[in-house]
Amino acid sequence: FLSRLHQGMAYGTIDILIVSASNLTNRETLSKNDPYCRVELAGSAQHFITKTKKNAGSQCMWEERVRFNVIEGQNTLNVAVYEKDTLFKDELIGKGSLDLRAVYSNGASPLDQFVSIADKETRPSGEVRLVLTFTP
Repeated sequence: FLSRLHQGMAYGTIDILIVSASNLTNRETLSKNDPYCRVELAGSAQHFITKTKKNAGSQCMWEERVRFNVIEGQNTLNVAVYEKDTLFKDELIGKGSLDLRAVYSNGASPLDQFVSIADKETRPSGEVRLVLTFTP
């Protein structure tokens, strides 16, 4: 598949299981986080947003799946976790990214990854667990 990679052709799909988040920094003052996760394939318009987990606090389970088509140059998955706010703008808990080249070279075997996320001031604010599978 590497030769197709260099020709600029579509070369497969990546299946992403957004499993969970842990050690999330609390962004709520009077209650617990209501987190949701947004994943985005850099270099494309493809993105996915999980359901919000009400009163999840610092840990949550999503167990949601998405499939993206991938082409040459799309080597980064951006991951962000937000605090859902009903009265104000949703607040970023943290964001991070994952280099997908390890997933591509792993073939059809699922790759279990933890993505560290950081807030706007680059302070650690938790991690997101993903299981990714590439299909040429």
